[in-house]
Amino acid sequence: MTREEFYNRVTSWGDLLDVAEEYDLADEFEDIVDQEYVRERIQIRAGDIGYGDDWEEFASWVSSIPCGYEYWSYHSGYDEFSGLSNDDFDSYMDDLLTMMLDNDCIEEDYDNEDDDDFVEEPEEGDDEPEPEEAFPVDQLISMCYADIKVIRDNRQTEEQNAQQEFDAKLAQMLR
Repeated sequence: MTREEFYNRVTSWGDLLDVAEEYDLADEFEDIVDQEYVRERIQIRAGDIGYGDDWEEFASWVSSIPCGYEYWSYHSGYDEFSGLSNDDFDSYMDDLLTMMLDNDCIEEDYDNEDDDDFVEEPEEGDDEPEPEEAFPVDQLISMCYADIKVIRDNRQTEEQNAQQEFDAKLAQMLR
Protein backbone atom coordinates (compact mmCIF):
# COMPACT_ATOMS: atom_id res chain seq x y z
CA MET A 1 0.00 0.00 0.00
CA THR A 2 1.27 3.47 -0.81
CA ARG A 3 0.63 6.62 1.21
CA GLU A 4 -1.83 7.80 -1.41
CA GLU A 5 -3.71 4.49 -1.25
CA PHE A 6 -3.69 4.75 2.55
CA TYR A 7 -5.23 8.22 2.54
CA ASN A 8 -7.79 7.21 -0.10
CA ARG A 9 -8.73 4.06 1.80
CA VAL A 10 -8.80 5.29 5.42
CA THR A 11 -11.65 7.79 5.46
CA SER A 12 -13.68 6.55 8.41
CA TRP A 13 -13.28 4.84 11.77
CA GLY A 14 -14.38 1.55 10.26
CA ASP A 15 -11.77 1.86 7.50
CA LEU A 16 -9.10 2.64 10.08
CA LEU A 17 -9.95 -0.46 12.10
CA ASP A 18 -10.12 -2.63 8.96
CA VAL A 19 -6.68 -1.52 7.78
CA ALA A 20 -5.23 -1.94 11.28
CA GLU A 21 -6.56 -5.49 11.38
CA GLU A 22 -5.34 -6.26 7.87
CA TYR A 23 -1.79 -5.30 8.87
CA ASP A 24 -1.93 -7.01 12.30
CA LEU A 25 -2.04 -3.72 14.20
CA ALA A 26 -5.58 -4.09 15.59
CA ASP A 27 -4.32 -4.62 19.15
CA GLU A 28 -3.08 -1.03 19.15
CA PHE A 29 -6.63 0.18 18.54
CA GLU A 30 -8.62 -2.24 20.70
CA ASP A 31 -9.98 0.62 22.81
CA ILE A 32 -11.96 1.97 19.82
CA VAL A 33 -15.53 0.64 19.91
CA ASP A 34 -18.64 1.22 17.83
CA GLN A 35 -22.29 1.77 18.68
CA GLU A 36 -22.99 -1.96 18.65
CA TYR A 37 -20.40 -2.53 21.38
CA VAL A 38 -21.88 0.31 23.47
CA ARG A 39 -25.33 -1.29 23.18
CA GLU A 40 -23.91 -4.66 24.25
CA ARG A 41 -22.27 -3.08 27.33
CA ILE A 42 -25.57 -1.40 28.21
CA GLN A 43 -27.37 -4.74 27.95
CA ILE A 44 -24.74 -6.44 30.12
CA ARG A 45 -24.94 -3.72 32.76
CA ALA A 46 -28.75 -3.85 32.66
CA GLY A 47 -28.50 -7.58 33.27
CA ASP A 48 -26.26 -6.93 36.29
CA ILE A 49 -28.99 -5.02 38.10
CA GLY A 50 -29.68 -6.95 41.25
CA TYR A 51 -26.17 -8.40 41.31
CA GLY A 52 -24.51 -5.37 42.87
CA ASP A 53 -25.80 -2.57 40.62
CA ASP A 54 -29.08 -0.85 41.25
CA TRP A 55 -31.25 1.18 38.87
CA GLU A 56 -29.85 4.49 40.02
CA GLU A 57 -26.25 3.42 39.43
CA PHE A 58 -27.22 2.00 36.05
CA ALA A 59 -29.09 5.15 35.01
CA SER A 60 -26.15 7.29 36.12
CA TRP A 61 -23.73 5.11 34.17
CA VAL A 62 -25.87 5.21 31.01
CA SER A 63 -26.23 8.99 31.21
CA SER A 64 -22.43 9.31 31.48
CA ILE A 65 -21.97 7.80 28.00
CA PRO A 66 -21.41 10.68 25.55
CA CYS A 67 -24.05 10.97 22.82
CA GLY A 68 -23.71 11.69 19.14
CA TYR A 69 -20.63 9.72 18.26
CA GLU A 70 -20.05 6.93 15.76
CA TYR A 71 -17.13 5.53 17.75
CA TRP A 72 -15.94 5.74 21.34
CA SER A 73 -12.81 4.98 23.29
CA TYR A 74 -13.70 2.38 25.93
CA HIS A 75 -11.72 2.36 29.18
CA SER A 76 -12.44 -1.14 30.46
CA GLY A 77 -10.76 -0.61 33.83
CA TYR A 78 -13.24 2.14 34.66
CA ASP A 79 -16.10 0.89 32.43
CA GLU A 80 -16.21 4.36 30.84
CA PHE A 81 -16.68 5.62 27.31
CA SER A 82 -15.22 8.76 25.72
CA GLY A 83 -16.62 9.99 22.41
CA LEU A 84 -14.16 10.15 19.52
CA SER A 85 -14.22 13.27 17.35
CA ASN A 86 -12.80 14.11 13.92
CA ASP A 87 -9.65 15.41 15.61
CA ASP A 88 -9.30 12.06 17.39
CA PHE A 89 -9.75 10.31 14.05
CA ASP A 90 -6.96 12.35 12.49
CA SER A 91 -4.69 11.55 15.43
CA TYR A 92 -5.45 7.81 15.30
CA MET A 93 -5.00 7.85 11.52
CA ASP A 94 -1.57 9.49 11.95
CA ASP A 95 -0.69 6.86 14.57
CA LEU A 96 -1.70 4.05 12.21
CA LEU A 97 0.31 5.55 9.36
CA THR A 98 3.36 5.88 11.61
CA MET A 99 3.02 2.25 12.74
CA MET A 100 2.65 1.10 9.16
CA LEU A 101 5.73 3.07 8.12
CA ASP A 102 7.68 1.64 11.05
CA ASN A 103 6.64 -1.89 10.02
CA ASP A 104 7.42 -1.27 6.32
CA CYS A 105 3.78 -1.72 5.33
CA ILE A 106 3.76 1.49 3.30
CA GLU A 107 5.58 1.63 -0.01
CA GLU A 108 6.92 4.93 -1.22
CA ASP A 109 5.32 5.86 -4.55
CA TYR A 110 7.83 6.92 -7.12
CA ASP A 111 6.64 7.87 -10.55
CA ASN A 112 9.06 6.60 -13.17
CA GLU A 113 11.72 5.69 -10.68
CA ASP A 114 14.24 4.87 -13.42
CA ASP A 115 13.66 8.18 -15.20
CA ASP A 116 14.90 10.44 -12.38
CA ASP A 117 18.01 11.49 -14.33
CA PHE A 118 16.15 12.03 -17.57
CA VAL A 119 15.55 15.66 -18.44
CA GLU A 120 13.32 16.34 -21.40
CA GLU A 121 14.89 18.68 -23.89
CA PRO A 122 12.51 21.21 -25.44
CA GLU A 123 11.85 20.63 -29.13
CA GLU A 124 12.41 23.39 -31.64
CA GLY A 125 9.33 25.55 -32.08
CA ASP A 126 8.06 24.46 -28.66
CA ASP A 127 8.17 27.95 -27.13
CA GLU A 128 4.69 27.85 -25.62
CA PRO A 129 4.70 28.93 -21.99
CA GLU A 130 3.48 26.36 -19.52
CA PRO A 131 -0.10 27.02 -18.38
CA GLU A 132 -0.47 28.60 -14.97
CA GLU A 133 -2.05 26.58 -12.21
CA ALA A 134 -5.61 27.59 -11.39
CA PHE A 135 -4.78 27.30 -7.68
CA PRO A 136 -1.48 26.77 -5.93
CA VAL A 137 -1.18 23.18 -4.71
CA ASP A 138 -1.22 24.14 -1.02
CA GLN A 139 -4.39 26.19 -1.52
CA LEU A 140 -6.03 23.33 -3.41
CA ILE A 141 -5.18 20.89 -0.61
CA SER A 142 -6.57 23.33 1.96
CA MET A 143 -9.80 23.65 -0.01
CA CYS A 144 -10.14 19.85 -0.23
CA TYR A 145 -9.46 19.48 3.48
CA ALA A 146 -12.11 22.11 4.25
CA ASP A 147 -14.65 20.22 2.10
CA ILE A 148 -13.82 16.94 3.84
CA LYS A 149 -14.19 18.62 7.23
CA VAL A 150 -17.65 19.95 6.28
CA ILE A 151 -18.71 16.47 5.12
CA ARG A 152 -17.41 14.89 8.35
CA ASP A 153 -19.12 17.54 10.47
CA ASN A 154 -22.42 16.91 8.66
CA ARG A 155 -22.06 13.17 9.26
CA GLN A 156 -21.25 13.78 12.91
CA THR A 157 -24.34 15.98 13.31
CA GLU A 158 -26.51 13.27 11.76
CA GLU A 159 -24.94 10.67 14.03
CA GLN A 160 -25.43 12.85 17.09
CA ASN A 161 -29.11 13.25 16.22
CA ALA A 162 -29.47 9.49 15.78
CA GLN A 163 -27.70 8.88 19.11
CA GLN A 164 -29.98 11.37 20.88
CA GLU A 165 -33.02 9.58 19.47
CA PHE A 166 -31.57 6.26 20.65
CA ASP A 167 -30.89 7.66 24.12
CA ALA A 168 -34.41 9.08 24.35
CA LYS A 169 -35.92 5.72 23.38
CA LEU A 170 -33.65 3.93 25.83
CA ALA A 171 -34.64 6.32 28.62
CA GLN A 172 -38.31 5.66 27.80
CA MET A 173 -37.73 1.92 27.98
CA LEU A 174 -36.02 2.22 31.34
CA ARG A 175 -38.83 4.17 32.93
